[in-house]
Amino acid sequence: MTDVDGGDLRPVRDMAAAAWIAPRLAPFGGWVDSVVPEDFEAYARIVHPIPGPNQEWATWAAVCASLRAGPARPDAVAGDRGVVRR
Repeated sequence: MTDVDGGDLRPVRDMAAAAWIAPRLAPFGGWVDSVVPEDFEAYARIVHPIPGPNQEWATWAAVCASLRAGPARPDAVAGDRGVVRR
């Protein structure tokens, strides 16, 4: 598997610039508002590749096909037992 290049991202110690985010998040629980502040009018869902069983990257289309789950839908989420539909 190849590591993802962070590009120009650098770790910081002073988190003051991000202090406005925490009060605007819902309690953590798997919904988008637990990681995206409520003030945002919209967000983009990025479906990243996931590690496959043989250390290769798998697409969500391949995961759905292997589970016979049909095409991935916008409301599908990854769960402990594969793709979960809401």
